[in-house]
Amino acid sequence: MKNKIVTLDFLTTKGACVEGLAWFEAKYGEKEVGLKQLITDLQAEDKLEWINCLLTHIFTKKQCVMYAVYAAANAAHAAAVAAVAAAYAAHAANAAAAADYDYAAHTSAAANAAHAAGAAANEAMHKITDYGIKLLEEEE
Repeated sequence: MKNKIVTLDFLTTKGACVEGLAWFEAKYGEKEVGLKQLITDLQAEDKLEWINCLLTHIFTKKQCVMYAVYAAANAAHAAAVAAVAAAYAAHAANAAAAADYDYAAHTSAAANAAHAAGAAANEAMHKITDYGIKLLEEEE
């Protein structure tokens, strides 16, 4: 990836959120930061949504289209995984109810479904941002 320079002013003009601007200022102050370093630091803090936003603001139109298609496909896959997990959890909850287990069995199944859905979404976001970084690297 070309080591573009990112500054607080650049992020402000690109419409970065207040929280993101505050994070950048606290971490780097008024210094210029290489794009590669910024993305590495954001990954270390699991700020994937911020990476996503940054990428979409610096991509070319072609890169944006490629990224959007990839993201839509991965989001659909994550939703399918979450739906399967929810179906298994619902089945477990129904089995617990049929066997006269207590309320805890129901809530445990729901918690497991929510955890699986969250894990699938997080994994999808990692894949999506990794693909975006790859698009930047291919630009060179």
